[in-house]
Amino acid sequence: MKNLLSLIVLISMCTAISSCSARYTPTDESVAVKKETKKMLQSKAEKMGGLKVGDLTYYFILNENNSFAAIVDMDDTKRYDFCAGTFQNVSDTINLSYYNNYKSKYFTDKVIIDNKNKEIVFLNADFTENKRIKLLDIL
Repeated sequence: MKNLLSLIVLISMCTAISSCSARYTPTDESVAVKKETKKMLQSKAEKMGGLKVGDLTYYFILNENNSFAAIVDMDDTKRYDFCAGTFQNVSDTINLSYYNNYKSKYFTDKVIIDNKNKEIVFLNADFTENKRIKLLDIL
């Protein structure tokens, strides 16, 4: 039963991410990143999160092969921003290396996984207004 629920959550998240392609147009920078990282991102998802704040919907996925994808749907402009790359665990922080150094203004390069509060926390340089994205369980 848990596996079925996890599969449903995973399918829902993938559908939401792929649907941004149908409803939204990618930013110019996102087109190449999405195309060139497609194979790398086919690894099994380890952690996923999503959050809607105002006109923005955030998605973040960490994969088992140490790759990640970060997507922002921008409702006001009907565009989406797609970033991807690799990550490395350093102590309790995850350092993100963005593909072709393309990092959306909506994300940072340091993340903490807060398992207690079930959140993915993007750390700002000055630690103010850290973006907190709700973590989804994956089995």
